[in-house]
Amino acid sequence: MPRAVRAFPTFRSVIMWCVVGCDPDVGGALAVITGHDVGIVDTVRIFDCPTQTVMVNRSPRKRVCVDGMVALVRELNLPAGTVAHLEVGGGRSAYNSQTCFVQGAASGTWHGVLVSHDFDVRLVAASTWKWALTLARRRAPRDKNESRELAKRLFADVAGVADLLRLRKDHGRAEALLLAAHGHWAEGNRDPLATRVNCQIAIRKSQQ
Repeated sequence: MPRAVRAFPTFRSVIMWCVVGCDPDVGGALAVITGHDVGIVDTVRIFDCPTQTVMVNRSPRKRVCVDGMVALVRELNLPAGTVAHLEVGGGRSAYNSQTCFVQGAASGTWHGVLVSHDFDVRLVAASTWKWALTLARRRAPRDKNESRELAKRLFADVAGVADLLRLRKDHGRAEALLLAAHGHWAEGNRDPLATRVNCQIAIRKSQQ
């Protein structure tokens, strides 16, 4: 099992509302936001993507682990129909064919695992949510540290989030959390979580 970075009861009778975000890369994560009402953030949990080492052209490579993914999703025991916002993997201009294949395969594997466990999976391109949250800008270098800082500000009042994202390598965790928040906001919701996202977008735009 991947390491859970925050514990919280997952019994279906306890959870009133939840939304999931998934950064499908081997360095990514699955983030679960739960609350006692729609848009209320009581708890954030983040699980690192289960991985395994495989041999590719006689060299060891890290890839997603299907068995670990299935075990993780089963243990979450979230209600059928829970919305999961999954980043679409695949080709980008800076990637070679091997990288495109690996990312596309990881995204497709997560899609299959989530759908088979009755999640309502909603796909989103990386460019879509990153532009919306002002993490992508024309003629500006991509700084993955921005994802961590934005996620920490967005959930500043949620216990433990800052600690979970304290290292630069935790950008995959941050992006999974931002995928969940963006997806909920982008669907036109008007509640506390959507308001958090709106406020942070406005702040970031004012600083650019």
